[in-house]
Amino acid sequence: MISQLRRSLLFIADGTAVENGQLPTMIALELGYALASKRPNQILVIEQEQPGQRALLPIEVPSRQRFVYDTPQTLDANLATVLHRLLEPFALFRGQSLR
Repeated sequence: MISQLRRSLLFIADGTAVENGQLPTMIALELGYALASKRPNQILVIEQEQPGQRALLPIEVPSRQRFVYDTPQTLDANLATVLHRLLEPFALFRGQSLR
């Protein structure tokens, strides 16, 4: 798993809180490794907003590396734009739209 993370162009983690407002241990471990080995524009933590509960990330993740959404429709409407912004420096699309 770590070698796949190292070779990946973009690391995306589901930072949505589960039981007791905590992230699953494996997600926290992968996120820590990504933060240590990837550039900031290669990391995205996606969190579904839940009333009264927010995942306590074990490591500080800057807001520009986080995407918080409230409904699946909000995620669907905005995720392509967020991914395009993160991948833009790699010139993968050359003027193409993700949608």
